[in-house]
Amino acid sequence: LKMASLPLSDQEKRDLKFVFDVYDPSKNGFILPDDVIRAMTALGFVQARELIESLISEQIEKSGKVAMNINFEEFLQIVSSCQGDAFDVHEEISLGFSLMDKDKDGFITLKDLKQLCKDLKVDLQDDELDDMIYQADQDGDGKVSKEEFMNILMKTSLYTFQI
Repeated sequence: LKMASLPLSDQEKRDLKFVFDVYDPSKNGFILPDDVIRAMTALGFVQARELIESLISEQIEKSGKVAMNINFEEFLQIVSSCQGDAFDVHEEISLGFSLMDKDKDGFITLKDLKQLCKDLKVDLQDDELDDMIYQADQDGDGKVSKEEFMNILMKTSLYTFQI
């Protein structure tokens, strides 16, 4: 399986390290394939599970490992391989928003993020979740609209297209 990889900025690598660490609570430097899939879903990648699984298998095969675990560099390669693919970026972001808007009120709130973390078995503190909302909340209403969500994601090169 060959997909074009786009280079990640230092900021994106730092952000992805934060995501990786969420799924590596023991801090041993590895996450399991199911955690990679959960992380990719949380990041808004909605590719078919089979595609992500094949990218994981490819990384494990390349490294010659027997164990089914992924280190941070391999995680970066998987994310990089998934960005800029043939899927409609707006559709991907809209689906990501819908997955996060748990109560379907048109906004992502602290309550939504708490439920998402519970669903994904991710342990984040309220202040970390509040900070996520603060970073995306452009009008200061304490919640993230679909437009704000779209704007914040379009600022990363994970989505290299223009609105």
